[in-house]
Amino acid sequence: SSFILFTNGIWQGTVTITKSGTTAITAHFLLSPSHLISGTSNPFYVQAGTPTRFLVYPQESVNISAGESVSLTAQLMDAYDNPVGSSGITCNVEVVVIAGTSGILSAATTTTNQSGQIATITYSVSTHAGDQAKLSIRNSQFAIRNYSGTITTLAADLHHFTFDSIATQTAG
Repeated sequence: SSFILFTNGIWQGTVTITKSGTTAITAHFLLSPSHLISGTSNPFYVQAGTPTRFLVYPQESVNISAGESVSLTAQLMDAYDNPVGSSGITCNVEVVVIAGTSGILSAATTTTNQSGQIATITYSVSTHAGDQAKLSIRNSQFAIRNYSGTITTLAADLHHFTFDSIATQTAG
């Protein structure tokens, strides 16, 4: 059980709020079993904190057919999982190969918009079935780096045949 000390009917203290957005504080005091006193503050806005990570999509592992692509997006987040709206934050994107060969990124650098989201980056997977990679997004200003889920290249549908040059042959 905890006690709150009122001085001349006033309480002064600290309240920690971790969810960004508009909120208000309501206090209740049970004067007697049948007499509850309540009061609510004015509504006020709680802004997100400093970015501590990227929320990267795709988060889960995905399988993509050879020659196809997947979109990478990311959102700046604070320590309490609130989206951080901050434009112009430079982000570096790179492929981290787990197995096989790398695919191709549409861009290696991007910036956040006013909502703290990066422009969509396209990753064209390799052409070899079984290759695996993750996409890394990094910002050095806030020393944060996060990864997508594992992207695995699957065999694509048969598209065409290719023949090497055939020299003159003898019948039979």
